[in-house]
Amino acid sequence: MLLAGGGQLLSINWRDRELQVATALGFFSMVSLFVEMMHSHQTMGPQYLQLNQIVVASYLCCFLYWIFCFAQKEVERRAFTPQMESFLLTVAGSARATRVALTEASLAKTPSTK
Repeated sequence: MLLAGGGQLLSINWRDRELQVATALGFFSMVSLFVEMMHSHQTMGPQYLQLNQIVVASYLCCFLYWIFCFAQKEVERRAFTPQMESFLLTVAGSARATRVALTEASLAKTPSTK
């Protein structure tokens, strides 16, 4: 859900290839993590093997999703909205200011070797 929300925030719609790949990998990762957590609380038995089948099924679902998505024609990308462009420039400026401040702080702490 965070991937989709972030994609919408950046004006990347659902048909963009990168978001489709990331969404399917995120789904597969969440299922795998859930199954591994369940494995840590179980001993070998029929439920153990059924959980492994869930992981296989989730991978197959992701694979079918990718086949369906990549069979569709890709939509042209839209330009950033002025609000999004302003937001990205603000974030970049803040990151640069933080980097400069950290660099100056580390230089001030380093003893000079004269």
